[in-house]
Amino acid sequence: MKILLPTDGSANALRAVHYIVKLAQKGLSLNLTVLTVIPFTEDMAAFLGIGKEEYLRLSRLRTGPIFQRYNEALHGLDNIQMEYITLQGDPAEEIVKLAESGEYDEIVIGSRGLSRVKELFLGSVSHKVVQIAKCPVVIVK
Repeated sequence: MKILLPTDGSANALRAVHYIVKLAQKGLSLNLTVLTVIPFTEDMAAFLGIGKEEYLRLSRLRTGPIFQRYNEALHGLDNIQMEYITLQGDPAEEIVKLAESGEYDEIVIGSRGLSRVKELFLGSVSHKVVQIAKCPVVIVK
């Protein structure tokens, strides 16, 4: 089963990895991609005078600890093949684009836990992903 696991490094997002662990413990063979999307793009950085090398360094500083936590949480599960990807842009749109181009079976994403009123005004990545994704989406609370 090919699963896309987007994360922003938050506690809500980290709960989704526990769902993946449960699937793996049931003996499912998983091909897992852990994805983080940086909304602050290289073009935005260039506009502010931040060079490509500095942008990439700052991106690694942001994503390194996130990926390390996921690596630790999934350590020792032999039936999971993992890869880590970092993209830039609108998180929901990039998640869905990768899910489609990579032909993922499902997206597993943590909920933000927003109230209905806050979600109405602010939206959420998980809510937007559910609306535009063509594959099944599992939202983990």
